[in-house]
Amino acid sequence: MAKPLFLVENLFSEVQFPHHVVEASTEAPRCEAWRVATGRRSPYDRWTPALDNAESWIQVDCGAARTADMVAIDRGHTLAGRLIHLEHSADAAAWTAAFTGILPAATAQATAAAGAMTPEGAWLKRFAGAAARYWRLRVPAMGAGRRPVVVGLWVGRSWAAEEYLDLPYGPASRDLAFGERVSDAGWVGVSPITRARGGELHIRLGGPADEAEARYHIEEHFWRRRPMWILHDGDRADGAVLGVPLPGRVGFETREGWSRGQADVAWTEHEPVLD
Repeated sequence: MAKPLFLVENLFSEVQFPHHVVEASTEAPRCEAWRVATGRRSPYDRWTPALDNAESWIQVDCGAARTADMVAIDRGHTLAGRLIHLEHSADAAAWTAAFTGILPAATAQATAAAGAMTPEGAWLKRFAGAAARYWRLRVPAMGAGRRPVVVGLWVGRSWAAEEYLDLPYGPASRDLAFGERVSDAGWVGVSPITRARGGELHIRLGGPADEAEARYHIEEHFWRRRPMWILHDGDRADGAVLGVPLPGRVGFETREGWSRGQADVAWTEHEPVLD
């Protein structure tokens, strides 16, 4: 079992980083490059290039060097079993590979060389951190009649907590939500059912540096309702969930008798799959 891992920072997000410029090789109608970082999980809100069977890329200009060590591609993509390149550059001319590989075609754990694939189809990979002004995802030609589809793309600096989670942390807890309507004839209709995962995390902090990292990722981003990838066990990213904060009391505290602080995070799954 590994320590928890979180990814909320996204260099491609024009909400988090308004001065960053996102562009792509080409864009199909209503599939513009900026859509990859809106946080929406709809397959109708995506980036896809205008051309079939052509090398395609999507990149961000951060304006100055920014560090990243993790990438996530949300469910709904067409890249399972396909070769991709995550690259960075100082000048958008000479590129260095941060990750090159074929994405898993089925559920895989984070310890796999090609990264983790969740049962829903989201892919996550942690890599050796690097700082660069430009970051891009490049996809070689996929064959006749094929082009990449990317619903959600995260590239940023992750936070690996220094301490294990206090158990139980309840990663399998689910909130059941649906609506009912009774017709004049007495028939009961039920809306689509969602079974959103959710729970509370009590993250013991390892020291001042760990607390500073926690405050950046949680206070500056997550508590602004920016979706965050939550990996309760960093070695089991196949169970990763994309969460948003729940309303209510949140914060950092130091409990009586403790020498270090704790971050308390209540979360629910962001836009879960409908049954």
